[in-house]
Amino acid sequence: MLLTACAPKPPADGEASAAAPKAAAVACVVTQEPAAPKDALDGAAFRSAVETGPLFALLSKAGLARCEMRYEAGTAALDYRFNDGASLRAAREAAIEYTEQDVRLAVPLVADPLSVLKPAERAAFAPAGCGIDWGQADTEASTRVPGTQELVFRGTACNCQARVRKDAAGRVMGLLLRSAC
Repeated sequence: MLLTACAPKPPADGEASAAAPKAAAVACVVTQEPAAPKDALDGAAFRSAVETGPLFALLSKAGLARCEMRYEAGTAALDYRFNDGASLRAAREAAIEYTEQDVRLAVPLVADPLSVLKPAERAAFAPAGCGIDWGQADTEASTRVPGTQELVFRGTACNCQARVRKDAAGRVMGLLLRSAC
């Protein structure tokens, strides 16, 4: 039961986020093949869930320039690059119930970042999300992008968290959603 509570939920047949396209406009190049057919099926479901989610929808307005997918040691990883220079990196390792979606923006986000992250939490952990407390955030120096700070919102299930990355001027330049059970 815990496994299914923490794993991202792919959309049901015919179901997709209203704002997201059903598939990427560019073919996804597989740079490292899966070890087993089941890994390929899991990777395809993960890719579908990412591409129908709010984080992909936010970036896809600029047009998808490149998509790469690789499998290594039980992990499916996706790397999307968009025409405006933004990127989305997503990874899932089913064995340890780890998922992550990391958005790096080319231009600062104008919208409220929580208006993107809240639906992303619900899409990844349907139907109610993973218990992130959106009213309480810690501030930390980013370990991913030097010179930036992150607002960290933590959830009650599976070490779920959402992060809003801000540059030195306080502009939102990245979003992150992750969970590990």
